[in-house]
Amino acid sequence: MTKQTILLIIIVGALLGTGYFLYQYSQSGPALQALPRTETEFQIKLAELKRLKELRLDTSIFQDQFFRTLEPPEIPAETPLTPGRNNPFLAF
Repeated sequence: MTKQTILLIIIVGALLGTGYFLYQYSQSGPALQALPRTETEFQIKLAELKRLKELRLDTSIFQDQFFRTLEPPEIPAETPLTPGRNNPFLAF
């Protein structure tokens, strides 16, 4: 066999292997979270949802005097760059 034939066989084998693994992954899919099965589980999930909807964030930190006195950090000055050679791959 020639080198081209061997290379073609390796490429086709790699493509088939990759396709097989992708097919297996797509068939399994991500695991779905189980739905509540009983009335009590449903009530618990519903109570969790209500707590999320009633969530209030404490924004008093933005009114604090210490927070208001904060300033952004100074941006350091850029160091001057020395340009290199036009073509670094040329021999010396």
